[in-house]
Amino acid sequence: MWGSPRRSWPSPDSSAVRAEFGSAADDLLDRIAAVLAVADEVVPDWQVNDAFSAAAKVRVHVQARFPGMDAPALDALCALYSYTWSK
Repeated sequence: MWGSPRRSWPSPDSSAVRAEFGSAADDLLDRIAAVLAVADEVVPDWQVNDAFSAAAKVRVHVQARFPGMDAPALDALCALYSYTWSK
């Protein structure tokens, strides 16, 4: 789970994952880390890409590696990618 009602920016919150998913949390957090690592493999050419086109490249790359990932999850990942790129 990303975010918190007390934060106005995306941030990791492993305690929220543990509270929600209990004994399955460690596996889930490992799977999330694997997806984020695949997203980080994309190195856009910033001479021709902006945050949105780079996020679209991330979407294609991640979807190829995790074909079962649904659209809302990919949307969230791309939003996170474009948000963190601008930081």
